[in-house]
Amino acid sequence: CASTPENEGTYQILSSQRGINLYPNPANSACIIETESEFGAGAVAEIYDMQGRIIRSYVLRDHKTQIGLDGFSPGLYLCSITPGDGLVSAFKKLVIE
Repeated sequence: CASTPENEGTYQILSSQRGINLYPNPANSACIIETESEFGAGAVAEIYDMQGRIIRSYVLRDHKTQIGLDGFSPGLYLCSITPGDGLVSAFKKLVIE
């Protein structure tokens, strides 16, 4: 999707069931983010609380990356994955116990 004046700043959103896998989920101190090849190394994972605040960001080194969850309060979070070009995002719920 080329950036043109009429679509500049827009994003294609993938369904929450496609493109991203988090496990274990629910998680405790760490979880693995596994992405489809369309995201590639260098994609950014962001964890949001339910108020929409970014709690933590991670740069993914591979299609499978372990992230630490130390310091997170138990609850429901949203994980987004965005590649370096910023054109495709995927979202997945993450439960921390």
